[in-house]
Amino acid sequence: MFKTNSKIYGILLLIALALLSCTDEKTTEPINEITLLALQLGNYWVYHYNTIQDTLRETVAEAVEVEVDDQTKTVFRIAMANLNRYYFNDEVGLHFIMNLGSVSGADSLVDYSYLLYQYPVEINDSWFQDFLNDGYTSGDNIVQCISTSTIVDCPAGTFDCIVYKTSNPELSENYSLNYYCAGSGLIQSIRFDSDNNEFEAKTLVEYFVQE
Repeated sequence: MFKTNSKIYGILLLIALALLSCTDEKTTEPINEITLLALQLGNYWVYHYNTIQDTLRETVAEAVEVEVDDQTKTVFRIAMANLNRYYFNDEVGLHFIMNLGSVSGADSLVDYSYLLYQYPVEINDSWFQDFLNDGYTSGDNIVQCISTSTIVDCPAGTFDCIVYKTSNPELSENYSLNYYCAGSGLIQSIRFDSDNNEFEAKTLVEYFVQE
């Protein structure tokens, strides 16, 4: 009788522990949801790339005052290996700077910027990325928000993400899904071919974002 009760108790204990572990899982809380990408000096993100089977680190390395679209903006240089990219947030969303190149400082030459990802955003909101600042052409990507709350598990944590689908139907049937956690940044980016087969992935494995 004692052995039977011990077995039943053991089974009930395992079930209770399993239920506890399921209910205890929480998403990683963003530091600041005001902006889509946390652009502060010293912030960094480490991503694993399945195409090279290695990790690369992206760091907010510099803040630069420049003239963008006839306005003075504080833009941030994100450095990855020998590559530099410049971004800024505003009330519309996250913008990418064209033609800043590797030059830094107040005398940097900036042609224009374009909206990379709208934020705040709602499902089915869409826009095009105006690469040449000449209105929509076949060379521009079309971006659509397909979800405002998708859970992504990755080595860096569990994140509640906005999902942006980027495509260029006039040039290719390939497309990408980009998962952003507002206030943290890009969590995962996956590229698919025309048959919906994944062929490239970039996944967050470590990050540091200041309050």
